[in-house]
Amino acid sequence: MRVFLVSMALLLSLAGLAGAAPELMIYNGDTLIDRGGISMGEWGSGHVVESYDVHYIGPKVLRVLSQGYYQGGVLTLENPASFQAFVSDPNAYFEFLVKPGVVPRPSSATASRGGGGTAAQQTTGRVAFLLRSFRVILVTDKGQMIVDGWPLRRSTLIGGNWRRLSIPLSAFKSASSEPATLLTGLRFFANRADIFYIGQIRFVIDNSPIRVKVTAKPDRVDLGEKVTLEAEVDGGNAYTSVSWDFYEADGIQVDAQGPKVEWIYHIPGEHVVTCTVSDVLGTKETVTATTKVTAVAGGGS
Repeated sequence: MRVFLVSMALLLSLAGLAGAAPELMIYNGDTLIDRGGISMGEWGSGHVVESYDVHYIGPKVLRVLSQGYYQGGVLTLENPASFQAFVSDPNAYFEFLVKPGVVPRPSSATASRGGGGTAAQQTTGRVAFLLRSFRVILVTDKGQMIVDGWPLRRSTLIGGNWRRLSIPLSAFKSASSEPATLLTGLRFFANRADIFYIGQIRFVIDNSPIRVKVTAKPDRVDLGEKVTLEAEVDGGNAYTSVSWDFYEADGIQVDAQGPKVEWIYHIPGEHVVTCTVSDVLGTKETVTATTKVTAVAGGGS
């Protein structure tokens, strides 16, 4: 494995003293704080390098070329980081921010998709993810901690085409019966040959509860008229699912799913709408919120 040595920020931020969640920052694109070294290397025909192509917080990002689940990029910490406090906390997450890379295409490629399309030169490729999942390995003093096939759909779009993936540390599997105390390296792979950028890597403890605010627009409708219901969810690092029940009187059921839905009432009266937000992995407690919608005969709104 060929290794490229760079200086990067390796910080243990006890932000909890200031009211924020404790975190262990591994990489944030800022190479100005020289507190430790991280070497970048190859695994198989994959690799990771620093790049100025895009940025998130710092001036640089990590550009990872993956050739499947077993060929990707390797990061080795020259000074192992203590992360025992995170391994032992059920609310600890491994978080990294990813963005799709642009894959160059041959200039002779055509844009035709059939049906009368015409040839056109393509010098740059797509900016949307084609990959669907990640394999991440944490290398520790007690061996490897591995998560296989973590789906991209369990991520949050945070702007600029960056997506945040938060993986509970409890989801990582290890062959060791002893808990790890030191982090010595990380390895990143994707399910297919692809390029992606990493703007930040950190461990964080998230004890915050799920919060949800529900709105109905309009909250008074004619029978047969659509009402739009929206849930504004703050799940912290949890990946959440949202479900709706539109008739509290017949028991709480799943009538629709998603943060924004539409419904049509055919029964007049005041209806209690219940929104349920749950952590898909069960780390955080499920919460509910309600609102009311009044449905009236035509002309009564």
